[in-house]
Order: sequence, then structure tokens, then C-alpha cells
Amino acid sequence: MKIDKSSRPKTLAERKNSAEETRPQLQLLEASVAQTPWQRRAQGLRNHPLVVIMETIGLTGLIFAAGIFFYELRERQDERVARSWQLLTAPAPGNSGKREAIEYLNSQYGCLPEWLANLPPKNVAWCWKQRTTLRGIDLSQKTNRDRVYLVGAKLDNADMKASNFSGAELSQVNLKGAKLSESDFRRGNISNADLSQTFLTRADFSRAALYDTDLNGARLNGARFIETKMSGANLSRALLFNAKFANAILTEVDLSYANLTGADFSNATLSYANLVGVNLSSANLGGIRHYEAIFTGAWAWEYAPPVALPYVRRHEVLRRKVDEAWNDFVDRIMRERPELGWTSDLKDKSPD
Repeated sequence: MKIDKSSRPKTLAERKNSAEETRPQLQLLEASVAQTPWQRRAQGLRNHPLVVIMETIGLTGLIFAAGIFFYELRERQDERVARSWQLLTAPAPGNSGKREAIEYLNSQYGCLPEWLANLPPKNVAWCWKQRTTLRGIDLSQKTNRDRVYLVGAKLDNADMKASNFSGAELSQVNLKGAKLSESDFRRGNISNADLSQTFLTRADFSRAALYDTDLNGARLNGARFIETKMSGANLSRALLFNAKFANAILTEVDLSYANLTGADFSNATLSYANLVGVNLSSANLGGIRHYEAIFTGAWAWEYAPPVALPYVRRHEVLRRKVDEAWNDFVDRIMRERPELGWTSDLKDKSPD
């Protein structure tokens, strides 16, 4: 191995002088590399006015073509929406494409990501395909001359207030979180459907069939279930102010912790029903058939006891004081009625 005995700069000043001496050599080397004949020709061609104009025209054409593409895409989408509306509103029984049409109208895609939508200005909800409002649609058996089949339709969060589904086949449909206030479901089949967290104020389910239907947490104030047949349905924690269940047949229905204030159950059947922790204030229970029904922990305000409560059930319905908060009420029942099995888990879960 050869040892380099050449002198090297020792001080900082000498190092700076050495760097300044080598800089021109590096610049000369770079210039010789960058100035090869082919590169000089390419650089000259690129700077030619004709090439610059062609690049500008190409870029403009690309932007124009993209604009046309998105315009045609939007036109096709609008045409599909129009066709779906036409198919949905044309009187026709059975499926006849109505399920696919209503699903497409309710669909929403191409939305801004959540983190981008929350940037200032906030709540900028933009989607390429917005959810279509479906208020007042008529899919009734009478208008379509026979049953309309929407079996398994995915209509979660749909806005279908005051719509008519009377006589329709709605089994296995997903209506979770949908807005269906004042809608008509009379004589319809809504079995195995998901209606949890739905808005169903003053909806009419008279003579409908609801087998294994999920209505957990639904808002059913003023809803009508007259002569309705329910079996295995889940109405836990549902709001049922002034709901009508006259002559309804409720078998193995879960009404636990529901608010039944002012509800009318006259002549209804409540076989094997679960009414644990329900609010029965001012509820009408005249003539009910309550075979094996569970009223454990059912309660009512002292000033508004249930009407015509069967004598054998009176000891099961608790009385809540006017000025008693829900958590205090739970504490009192845990002390006074330990056999009911109430626990502190019920606190902050008031069914009011």
C-alpha cells in the first residue's frame, strides 16, 4: 500500500483556500458534461417556440378532455337517477327493478374523507353522488296493483318521511336510522328487518307482520300497531309515547326499558313478553292477556299510574316519586327491592 505523503491543509484558512482552488475545476467538469452535443440539441429544441406552443396546446387539450369526461359522467349519473325515479314511480307489482332503483337513489359515494371535510370551513359534506330524498314515495299494494317486493333492500339512513308501503314485502330490509315518520306500513310484511334507531313517529303498522324485527331504540311516538302481529321483535329502549297496540298480538316481544307513557294496550296479547324496567305511566292495560309476561322492574310516576293494570301485576309495578331523579330511583329500588336484581349498571340509562 502506498502512503500519500502530499501536504494537506492543516488550518481552517488553508482548507478554505484549497476548496476555492478546486471549485473552478468542478465547474469546468460540470460544464463539459452538460454541454455534450446531444444535450445542447435537446435543450435548443425544447426551447424552440413551436415546441413550447405544442406543449401548451397538449396540456390545454388534456384539461379540456378531462372536463368533458367528468361532464359526461355526471350526465350519465343524472340519467340513471331519472330512470330510477321513473322505474320507482311507475305502477308495477313484484320486484320489477324497484328494489335496485330505490337502493341506487338512496346510495351515496365519492364523498370527501372525514379529515378533509372537517377542515375550515367545517361541515363541508360533498359527495359525487348525493343521497336522494325519497319523501312521499308510493309503493303501496293498491297503487301498484299487487305487492311490491323490496326484500333485502339496503335503505339505511334513507329519508322517506310520509311514504306509503302498505301491503309491501319488506322482509330483511335494512332501514337502520331511516327517517320514516308518518309512513304507512299497514298489512305489510316487515319480518327479520332492521329498523333500529329509526324515526317512526306516527307511523302506521296496523295489521302488519313483524316477526323477529329489530326496532331497538326506535322513535315510535304515536305509532299505530292496531291488530299487528309481532313475534320475537326487539323494541328495547324504544320511545312509544301514546302508541296504539289495541288488539295486537305480541309474542316473546322484548319491550325492556321502553318508554310506554300513555300507550294503549287495550285487549292486546302479551304472551312471554319482556317488560322489564318499562315506563308504564298512564298506559292503558285494560283487557290485556299477559300469559308469562315479565313485568319485573316496570314502573310509573306516582301521579300517572297505569290504567286498568291487572291486579296480579300491581305489586310488580314500581312507583317513582315526582322529584326523584333516575339514579336516585335506581338506588332506592336496589335497597328496597333487592329481589328485582337491579344493579348500578342501570344508572345514567334513564328511559324517560
